Amino acid sequence: MSISHDPTHAPLTIALTSYNYGQYIGDAIQSVINQTSPEWRLIIYDNCSTDNTLNVIKPYLKDPRIALVVRDHNIGPRNNLLQALQGITTEFVATLQADDFLDRTYVEMALDALRNHPEIPFVFFNWQHYIEQEKRAVFHNTFPFSAHRRGPVRVGPYLTVVNFVPLHMAVFRSRCLLSCLNYLADSPLNQLGEQFLLKILEDAYGWGYYSGTLGGAWRRHSGQLTNEHVATSVASIEEPLERHWYATHAPNPDPVNVFMALAGFTRLSSHADYLAAIDWLLGKGSRYIESFDIPLDQWSGRFYSVALAVALKFSTYSTVTLLDSKLLQEWLMRMECAPTRDGLAILLNQVKAREGETFLSADEILDVSNRFFPDSLESLQAPAQPLTPWLPAARWSPTEAAWAQEETAAWVEAPRLHFTVLENPNISLQPTTESLQMQWLASHWQSLSASGDDFLTVANAALEETSADWIALMDAGDQLAPDASFRIAQAIRKHPQWQLIYTDEDNLTPDGQHINPHCKPDFNLDYLRSLPYTGGLLFIRKDLFAALGGFDPEAEGAEDYDLVLRAWEHLQAAGTGDAGIGHIPEVLYHRLQGSSHCRKSIPEILAAGQSALERHLQRLEIAAEVHPGPFPPSFRVRYALSATPSATPSATPLVSIIIPTRDQLGFLQRCIESVIEKTRYPAYEILVVDNDSQDPEAQRYLDLLAEQEESLGGRLRVLRYPGAFNFSAMNNQAVGAARGEYVLLLNNDTAALHEDWLDEMMSHALRPGVGIVGAKLLYPDGRIQHAGVILGMKGPAEHPFIGRPPEDRGYFGRAQLTQDYSAVTAACLLVRKEIFQTVGGLDEERFQVSYNDVDLCLKVREAGHRIVWTPWAMLLHEGSASQKGEVEQRPSAQKLARFAAEKTAFYDRWLPQLAFDPAYNRHLSLVSTDFLLEDQPPLSWDPAWRPRPRVLVHSADREGCGEYRIIAPMRALRTAGRLQGWETMRIFEPAEMERFSPDSIVLQRQMEWPQIEALERHRRFSKAFRVFEIDDLITNLPTKSVHKASIHKDIAKRFRKAAGLCNRLVVATEPLARAYAGFSDEVRVVPNYLERARWDGLAPRRRGGPKPRVGWAGGVGHTGDLELVADVVRELAKEVDWVFFGLCPDALRAYVQEFYPGVPLPQYPAKLASLDLDLAIAPLEDNPFNEAKSHLRLLEYGVLGYPVVCSDLTPYQGDFPVWRVANRYRDWIKAIREAVSDRDALARQGDLLREKVRQQWLLEDHLDVWLQAWLPRG
Repeated sequence: MSISHDPTHAPLTIALTSYNYGQYIGDAIQSVINQTSPEWRLIIYDNCSTDNTLNVIKPYLKDPRIALVVRDHNIGPRNNLLQALQGITTEFVATLQADDFLDRTYVEMALDALRNHPEIPFVFFNWQHYIEQEKRAVFHNTFPFSAHRRGPVRVGPYLTVVNFVPLHMAVFRSRCLLSCLNYLADSPLNQLGEQFLLKILEDAYGWGYYSGTLGGAWRRHSGQLTNEHVATSVASIEEPLERHWYATHAPNPDPVNVFMALAGFTRLSSHADYLAAIDWLLGKGSRYIESFDIPLDQWSGRFYSVALAVALKFSTYSTVTLLDSKLLQEWLMRMECAPTRDGLAILLNQVKAREGETFLSADEILDVSNRFFPDSLESLQAPAQPLTPWLPAARWSPTEAAWAQEETAAWVEAPRLHFTVLENPNISLQPTTESLQMQWLASHWQSLSASGDDFLTVANAALEETSADWIALMDAGDQLAPDASFRIAQAIRKHPQWQLIYTDEDNLTPDGQHINPHCKPDFNLDYLRSLPYTGGLLFIRKDLFAALGGFDPEAEGAEDYDLVLRAWEHLQAAGTGDAGIGHIPEVLYHRLQGSSHCRKSIPEILAAGQSALERHLQRLEIAAEVHPGPFPPSFRVRYALSATPSATPSATPLVSIIIPTRDQLGFLQRCIESVIEKTRYPAYEILVVDNDSQDPEAQRYLDLLAEQEESLGGRLRVLRYPGAFNFSAMNNQAVGAARGEYVLLLNNDTAALHEDWLDEMMSHALRPGVGIVGAKLLYPDGRIQHAGVILGMKGPAEHPFIGRPPEDRGYFGRAQLTQDYSAVTAACLLVRKEIFQTVGGLDEERFQVSYNDVDLCLKVREAGHRIVWTPWAMLLHEGSASQKGEVEQRPSAQKLARFAAEKTAFYDRWLPQLAFDPAYNRHLSLVSTDFLLEDQPPLSWDPAWRPRPRVLVHSADREGCGEYRIIAPMRALRTAGRLQGWETMRIFEPAEMERFSPDSIVLQRQMEWPQIEALERHRRFSKAFRVFEIDDLITNLPTKSVHKASIHKDIAKRFRKAAGLCNRLVVATEPLARAYAGFSDEVRVVPNYLERARWDGLAPRRRGGPKPRVGWAGGVGHTGDLELVADVVRELAKEVDWVFFGLCPDALRAYVQEFYPGVPLPQYPAKLASLDLDLAIAPLEDNPFNEAKSHLRLLEYGVLGYPVVCSDLTPYQGDFPVWRVANRYRDWIKAIREAVSDRDALARQGDLLREKVRQQWLLEDHLDVWLQAWLPRG
């Protein structure tokens, strides 16, 4: 596969700043050119260098992706960078200093994160120190995260301890970065403060994303500016100043970040110890911290716990040690926690619950606990569980079991299943029997002693005696998932051709932890011959079991492996073949570590497996040798270069090796010479297909080859393919001219590494049923470039394990074992010529450059042939060399359009197959090449089981709008079992959407261009009904709104475009429906409701104090509303106790008796209830935006029994029993005084309002309204 790209449309600009780094800048530029992703442009900003910098840069300017800006005088490094950033117009931006360099996957990994997480403002990477003097790289040692922590993280509190993210190790969303530049420009710091910048971005836009991968290097050398700063003590001054600058100048600072910044500042200026600084701030320095408007009395506990978590993580993950075990125990006692593992875990789980998973993950709690209390024997009272998306709690919907009962009740007859459990005197049978008794679908089972020498004979007899249709063997201690029997029976009904079934499984530790989930491929003959992967739970039809004679006692130790091999042989002979072996991709079997009925030693068991495989091959008369594989219990089958033992050893068909090329003489010459020098297979010819090479040396070389054609007996020929680059047509032409029975497509940037590479590939190609063979390809630095192709991965298709070390096993050996894939790359692809031509060859119309190889493989697979990948044929492959040379180098709109068209054509042709690659598993993620577990449950649901409508919803935020309009309705509908639904902010690619295949997709305020582009993809490739949701008059924000500056100027255009791509628009109010009537063919109004599960159990007490408690709740978005009653607050300050929640302007602080800052949304209902108000006010500024708002604030106050005085505007009109007033000072004063004058009547009014809300405005009573709004008609 090759991908073209037009740099004029590149989404990422890399701004490289330089001054007198001529000796290093070439490395920096080359590191950008070497990126695995082409989606970048590089602009070099030279600050009037006086060395050879410009001479070094000049040759690179031939690359149209690279531009140069030279300052007419030196403006200083900080201004050079600021001015560079101010000119950015692309969607994303990164910086790079001329003496540093990037890892080759930097751009690819950054764009993946930013596109898959449209809510994040930046992504950051691990990095290395490159020590110039020693010419070596070492990982830096200050990261407070482990590599497995990848994902959204909250970095602000950690950055206040040490700056662990150099600026060039972060990639930013440009609009977010540009909005913060003015604060940076005002900073007195000599350098651009990364700590300051990242914290401001986090405050304004939310968490960044930690990639967990290497981004590049920070070069350490004698001439760098950092060394000068250290030598002159500038760094020791600027680092604390940067923290203090944040505390005093950040526009919307997180109080925790301010506190941590001040702790870092005081530590460096007057304290030797980080925790001592915390103590001082919370003790003698309390006045100092309160001078920053931090409510210490309300936040001190939170500050203590956050500071402790930061200290723990730095002390665990880096060499920055902020506390030891003794100091930790002192802190735990001070925080009234037991100074034990239990106490620490409980405290950290509380911190996690409050601060969120992005600040402290469950894995980190476990790691920290182990670090500081490694010898503790106490069990954790609040254990930190690792991510287990394969287990029922994650993969089931809330009412999954009830749906299963509905289905089984409709079955006329259920398949009869039988389990035989082999007893083990050393392992309790109870967990196994309990798991059998808890099955959703009752099955018959029995236990059997496995103590005798003939236990397999006894087991065979017991299994044959049962009256069941399907039988299985289990070991004592192993357990079934509760839905196992149901899923198996369901699959049997759905697939009557299946005669043997295996499932996914995991390991169960003695203490009950689930680990090592094995999400297996569908039946994969070559993987089976490499590894007994089918595993623990095998269900087989009783009649097939009898036909096979049951388990073979001679195969004890590998009897299940032997049974599967013999079953396949039987099915193959019967004409059923692979189709008779079924796979259920659910972890239904939990294998206890150490459970087994076998009495043999490990070497004996391995030998039994090898013997079973050898007998299998002998029965099939396949000439092959079985050797131990790269790790136990794997094997390597070495097939002879003949189809059967009776074939002659000289049966070596001619192979035509086809090498397309254009220029790039160095690559081509190396490729040809390596084939000639390192190919033991004797029968081959080489066909070089030249696509108008222009380089004189390349032309001379090709002419020389052509002249030698006759003398070489035609074994090396040059074919000419003039005109536009068309990879498919070039290869098709060459196949037509090939003399060989087999053709090998080989890229010109490959090179043979071992002489048996073609022997290995041909040994597979000669096997009956094999259509295509692929090889293992390595980058020049040894890392994996190709180990097969997974459909739907990171787009249409991608190579798994790319960039991993060559010795990496991969997931359950998948990077080291021969196996069947759905596709392999055409960089090295062997196929029988007849098969190639029968399926039409490479598609030179639809797939001229991209996806042609995957398309070919899928056509060959559909024709009934296997696609085999062997790791034992290994070649070097540069990877995308055509992108680095002249081929496909000229940027043009035509190229970009062609690539988009090929991608679209590939989705059109193959999308259903891309979602469910039989060589993969739906529980494995499509967004990573590393076989990671899928963390979005709906993408792993059985596509055929749809007991309720499937709905996917995208909230715009995790705040009020997202909660009330998307998250809460979905939660309530799922809890009630009304739909199979899922809420996420992640944008799904077409293959992921095909996995989920929703009936409807609901998109709230999705108006960023990547979101709109995703909507266009949904319309093109998904059958889902599309609903757009909006709950504010976003095209007409009030002048005073703090959000107005962040709204796109073309918001109306974006909104119209997005809504127009949908089938329906849902709004919260009638005024919104009128305002946006022309934006969609159908506009539906669904008012806001309150979720009973969150609100109805709250009962504020009425205190009956000397003065009534009058309250207001709101955030910065309600500043204009609050200004309406500012004078009212001042006037009544002596008559009532004002209680403010969320926002309190400085001008009113002296008049407010109690103020409570905002809390995380899940805590909001309880916090609002805790205010214990006698009266609540709801002022609303009179403007079009507010006229279109909903009555939500009345619902929130009302459900708590708070009587309300509110503005007499449309949102608050209707039959709610509240006091409505005109927005005049005297009317507000009068209404409040009259309301509080009779406290009993006031309470009764609150009771009336509460009853009104409970009777008419609770979400769970109106689920039909939401269903009708989200689902298509009919």
